[in-house]
Amino acid sequence: MVSALLLRCGPTCFSLVTRVVVPRMAVTRSNVAEDLRRVELLDGGTGEELFANGVPDDRKIWSATAVVNPQYHEQLKAVHRSFIESGSFYVTVNNYGITPGVGFTRKDVLRHTATAARLAKEARDEAATHAASASPRAVRVMGSLPPLVESYRPDKVLPRDQGVALYSDIARALQPAVDGYLAETLSSIEEATQALLGATKSMASPRTTTTHAVAPGTTDCTVAGATADTTGARVARTTDTVTAVTTAGTTDATTARSTTGTTDAAMSDTRTTSKIVFVSLTLGNDGTLRSGECPRAAVRALLNVASPHESPLRAVLFNCSEPEAITKALQGLAQDHELGALLRDRGVRLGAYANRLTPVAAGWSLAESDLPQPMRDDLGPDRYLAEFVQPWLGLGVTLVGGCCGIGPEHIAAIARALPPNQ
Repeated sequence: MVSALLLRCGPTCFSLVTRVVVPRMAVTRSNVAEDLRRVELLDGGTGEELFANGVPDDRKIWSATAVVNPQYHEQLKAVHRSFIESGSFYVTVNNYGITPGVGFTRKDVLRHTATAARLAKEARDEAATHAASASPRAVRVMGSLPPLVESYRPDKVLPRDQGVALYSDIARALQPAVDGYLAETLSSIEEATQALLGATKSMASPRTTTTHAVAPGTTDCTVAGATADTTGARVARTTDTVTAVTTAGTTDATTARSTTGTTDAAMSDTRTTSKIVFVSLTLGNDGTLRSGECPRAAVRALLNVASPHESPLRAVLFNCSEPEAITKALQGLAQDHELGALLRDRGVRLGAYANRLTPVAAGWSLAESDLPQPMRDDLGPDRYLAEFVQPWLGLGVTLVGGCCGIGPEHIAAIARALPPNQ
């Protein structure tokens, strides 16, 4: 089936810009226009914007430099505002690099995370104050729930109880300043499940109740000619992960706080607070998770972490991946009509925000990289919009933005292409 994607070219004019082949998915002119009216923009890559604006690129704590050192706080807020001014509906707190995996103690993780959240909220409020419109666009602040040890490394995911407890602590530190949580750049079903359970736990009363089994979904994961199983064959958990976190002084945030019943359970629906949760997965260049697991199996697993009335999950996304890989994953999802219906019934959206990095090798480590990962020179705003964002919208995505190397100019280009009155 061929779907037409429409872009605004004037107050009342729409023109056909590109044609997107969507396998086995009926997409009409009218419902594409309806989806476009629902599209909301995320922000872009905060870290790379900070470095472009004079913040040092520390190869250990990365963008956390702008939080840890107060002299960079104004630059951080300026980057947040630049994305809001470009059209973002959401800004993500710059706490991605504030983790035990880079050596922060539990106390420092919570303290710096709270500071990062405060700065993002201040930037959002300042942008609203200076908005030219009498009715400024509502912007939500999303707290980041990042990989706890290392990005792109499914082999370094913590044991379940430790990971859930630490994600819950981070979510609580973010809580006063954010509207929701964005668990991002997660490499496996297990890592994504831990983040979702941790966010859910942070919003619940102390007692646990419901256990909801994680359904495995289909074992067939044919994505644009590539096949992978759902067992995560590339994942090999290593004991050095736990050792590294222990030496960072975080065992009190994990082992000591483990609670019976949280491993495969959502918390009760007696909430102390209620916030939305987005969960975003990172992909290899074949369009499967970096663990080798199937994206469709990952989405099903996340939908089944808790029963529908208990789960705060509102979107599943793909991020910090080559845009071509995200297209493959989304094409695979589009072929699963049962899963599409389940997403609609649950009110769970799809999202995508790619990076501009050259391919990241397996076994990559931030601390062991002497230089930043090189950027692609073929992914400017126009190409990102025309060859990737537009097809993603045709495949059902309604949340779109960018990760490393996707700047305010990319977000502005997407914003200009959307219909008015978003």
